[in-house]
Amino acid sequence: LAIVYFIKNISKYMPGFYDNAVIKLPVVKKIMINLYMFRFAKTMQILNASGVETIDALKLTADTMENHLYKNIIKDAIPKVEAGGGITSSIRRCDKDGIYDGMVIAFLQTGESTDNIDGLMGKASDFYQRNLNTAIDNFGKAIEPVILVVIACFVFVLVSSVYLPIFRMSQISNQQ
Repeated sequence: LAIVYFIKNISKYMPGFYDNAVIKLPVVKKIMINLYMFRFAKTMQILNASGVETIDALKLTADTMENHLYKNIIKDAIPKVEAGGGITSSIRRCDKDGIYDGMVIAFLQTGESTDNIDGLMGKASDFYQRNLNTAIDNFGKAIEPVILVVIACFVFVLVSSVYLPIFRMSQISNQQ
């Protein structure tokens, strides 16, 4: 129970460790990166299409990001955008580890230069949504054999716990 509680609440106690692990673990890396890029692109698309100011859109987008690494990059980029820098160049300067996918940055840069951020962010969000769905399907297919082995072990323990006393009773009755 303590392990389950710790795993469930690890993001509260150690957000930096959890956020780093989520985007670096081979099993869930692709899913989580696609999820965060989808959220970023979709939020930027909706806010820009609604006519929200760029700074406010960045602040709201940062608030929707659950991963502190992605959130902090956007928050660090806001003062640079306020100072007159572009969104893309500001995010690139703040993203020292290169965790933002290059494709979403390229879409954002093209949208900035053509003044069509909402249209290109919509296309980017569609792309990442398809990738996310594919990654989740592949993860489900990959984990099926593991789940089957675990279920087989539980069934074996259950059947053994029912039949073992019966076999022992028959051995005791044969001895007498």
